[in-house]
Amino acid sequence: MSSRICCTGLDVKHIHKPDGEFLDFRISDQSLQSQTVYNPSVPFDDGGRTIILGREEAFNDEASSRIVIYDYHTLLPLQSTPILNHHQDPYFCGIFEKGSRVFGAVKISTDPLTNEITNWQDHLYTYSGKILGNSSGSSLRLLAAGPPKQKDTRIVQMPGRVAVLTRPQGVFGGAGSFAYFETQNLDTLQTDWLNFYSEADESTFIHGILDEGEWGGPNQLIPIDTNHMYVVGHKAWRTSGYDMATSYRHYKGIGFVFNTKTHKIQGEIKTLAEATHFEPVTPKFEDLGHVVFTSGLGPVDEHGKRPLIAGIGDVKVGRRYIDDPLKSYYATV
Repeated sequence: MSSRICCTGLDVKHIHKPDGEFLDFRISDQSLQSQTVYNPSVPFDDGGRTIILGREEAFNDEASSRIVIYDYHTLLPLQSTPILNHHQDPYFCGIFEKGSRVFGAVKISTDPLTNEITNWQDHLYTYSGKILGNSSGSSLRLLAAGPPKQKDTRIVQMPGRVAVLTRPQGVFGGAGSFAYFETQNLDTLQTDWLNFYSEADESTFIHGILDEGEWGGPNQLIPIDTNHMYVVGHKAWRTSGYDMATSYRHYKGIGFVFNTKTHKIQGEIKTLAEATHFEPVTPKFEDLGHVVFTSGLGPVDEHGKRPLIAGIGDVKVGRRYIDDPLKSYYATV
């Protein structure tokens, strides 16, 4: 990691002209001060309207996090839609068998006396039809919950099974690793998910993504064919300033094709977005100025571009249009 040490914490080997933009979300409650929206889902269709889920919270209070639904084109919060309090970092997993739609977020618990976060874990919700027009959230059903103090699990419908990419962290997984397993369908997900972490089988790790000192995990899974998917993820590391007293966290978005049959990456791992693709921001904390936490890719537009959506510095949402990274794989896998 010594090649990345510099006075600002930036990786001096990879400097880009900023070509990303920031999305200006309207806060759902204008009476609240110093609110931020960041780490959203990808945009997705909901009954003919494109929506996006955003993480909304006070600038200095992570425990106030909640998930709000916005119109993707106007960036206005939508009325008559459910709001999930005490949830962070939403994500849309897609449409599964029998038309079930699944999205997830990280549910947090706090100490009632100190307001400090004491637990975090993925919660997956399923619904039929559309979210819009259902302010009570009565059509939402908790599908599955991951193990305590674990997050960044993503699922996708593949032919005949549900594929699961997750990020074990701790005794099993270290700082954070990519791991893969499958379950028969949504009904078997809860049991197989908890069993996976209980068994802690390191043979499920996907190698070749992270270097020593790095950690990371998946953010979006896009099926290509029976045995291939495109994975949008993040990898992270720390650097120190010249004084060696200041530490900076770096996150960047990556993408690669994963072969579910061979359990290996196919082709190269590409950088999709990093901090230098965006103008500098005033981060929530000093060490987060170089954080690009990837949400994933939106649909291909008429120019063959996809929007890469990401949270920037834990305070903003960024969007960067890139050439469709899946284009070259459709005819080769």
